[in-house]
Amino acid sequence: MKKVLRGLSILLAVIVLTGCMKMNVNLEIHADKSMTGSMKLLMEESMLTATGTTKDDMVSQLTEQLQATEGMENAKITGVEESIDNATWVGVQVDGLNSTAEEMQASITEETVDGKDCLVLRLPLDDLKQQMDTESAAMAGYSVDKLKNLGIEMTMTIKMPGNATSNVGTVDGQNVTIDLLDLSANGSNVDELVISSPKSVGMDMTFVYIGIAVLAIIAVIAIMLKNKKKTDSNISHDQIEEHATPQQETSTIDNNENTETEDHSDENNG
Repeated sequence: MKKVLRGLSILLAVIVLTGCMKMNVNLEIHADKSMTGSMKLLMEESMLTATGTTKDDMVSQLTEQLQATEGMENAKITGVEESIDNATWVGVQVDGLNSTAEEMQASITEETVDGKDCLVLRLPLDDLKQQMDTESAAMAGYSVDKLKNLGIEMTMTIKMPGNATSNVGTVDGQNVTIDLLDLSANGSNVDELVISSPKSVGMDMTFVYIGIAVLAIIAVIAIMLKNKKKTDSNISHDQIEEHATPQQETSTIDNNENTETEDHSDENNG
């Protein structure tokens, strides 16, 4: 991990000196303490044209520089092209910024936080802040806001196994996003990045409770409909009897009388 950070520090310095570039780093910490990561470096094509550099030349130079950077020797590097704000940006996609659990053991520890078994990631920020000398840039008339207006973007997103907490950046569930430009300018009191999370996301019981409630409502509705159907059936039967015509009633009486006559005849014959 420290090797990767050292490499990023060098690249940050190159980006500031080069000009309009975007760098987005994505790292994922796994429950077994291993890490996988990727990075994208982009430069606006118009700047390359202005300096007489082709896209292929830029990709080749970046690839050579990255492969010579400690911690990135085995990374997979491919050329990319994107359209951002109606402008064409070209650069490289870097995959394979991986570290084993053994390589990460100096950066990740297992601790109990708020009664939960958690992984805690600690990263020193000295190298990053030393390379990102925004004070010198400010003296030259380039504040952080102006660098951003020029299109320079440097972010690092770290995904943890569970919902994270962090002393730096913005937290969204498992993800912690750090603006490296803001960190370099405003993070003078922060010497170490500390991110913690449970070893897994865990089940959100809210959805379980909602599911149980929905099933209960469905069951109640089914019972109500069943009872209503039975009641409607009884009402219909009663209504038929109440609305029987006189002829039907006479016919019923005649039938009863005939039945009684037949019964008496049978008795006499007996």
